[in-house]
Order: sequence, then structure tokens, then C-alpha cells
Amino acid sequence: MAWACTVTLTKLPHLVEDDVLERHQGILEGVDNAVDHWHSRLPIFPPPYMTGLNDWHNEWLDNLIEGPYW
Repeated sequence: MAWACTVTLTKLPHLVEDDVLERHQGILEGVDNAVDHWHSRLPIFPPPYMTGLNDWHNEWLDNLIEGPYW
């Protein structure tokens, strides 16, 4: 989760429009600073801060078992 958040934060300028960039940066930086809190929350999937930004993270979590996705 922390890695996915960091990757998303790094790529954020390419994922969102300029007018919402600062808001999303604040959200992801807050998540990064409180990652232990997010790890303790259930359900861990889907994390609301990733939805619509890097949906691959949610897809991975939705396909944890070996199957056609992998």
C-alpha cells in the first residue's frame, strides 16, 4: 500500500488535471504520513484515495489468487 501510494504520488501530475493536483497531493501525502493508520483499517480494499487515480492497485487487490488476471 505504501509503495502504491508513493508511485501514485510520483506520477500524480500525469494522472490528474492541474486544478485538482494540489488537492490529490495533499490527500496522498496525508496517507503516506499515516500509513500505519491505513494498514490498520478494514477493509483495506478498495482504498478510497487510489480509486480513479491508479486503479491497477485496486485490480491487484481484487485478484489476489492465481487466476486468469495473472
